[in-house]
Amino acid sequence: MSSQSIKSKIKSILPRPVFEALSFIRGSLYAEKIPDSDYYVSCVTGKNGIEIGGPSSVFKHTLPLYKKIDSLDGVNFSGTTLWEGNIKEGQTFNYYKKKMGRQYISDGTDLSKISDSIYDFALSSNCLEHIANPLKALKEWGRILKDDGFLILILPKKKQL
Repeated sequence: MSSQSIKSKIKSILPRPVFEALSFIRGSLYAEKIPDSDYYVSCVTGKNGIEIGGPSSVFKHTLPLYKKIDSLDGVNFSGTTLWEGNIKEGQTFNYYKKKMGRQYISDGTDLSKISDSIYDFALSSNCLEHIANPLKALKEWGRILKDDGFLILILPKKKQL
């Protein structure tokens, strides 16, 4: 399948604003500089969002967005993870210093606990590639974004041979 036909398939599945706002940052946790980082900061400053699979050191250090966000909720697939230990739903999502948001425990493809069009942005770092149906996840993430919402993804960089 050509990259153009893949792009067309994704465009047909995702809500138009999500497709247009979709930002793929090609990098890794060890990236020294994220291109156009000021643009990404402007997309979240003073706004309310959600992070799928966080909190992430990427949004704390490499692309420091957390300190600019007004509020941030989180989604994790399990109540127990290696990186966070035991977590509970509710106002328990600690994403930056003493900043807290609502923690949801849910698969990234099923955010039915969350209403439509309530977030200004969604963040996800190195999570989408672990989801069995990434197109279903992107569609669901788009559902909870406002019409002019932003989706900022960090995805692994494919190594060139």
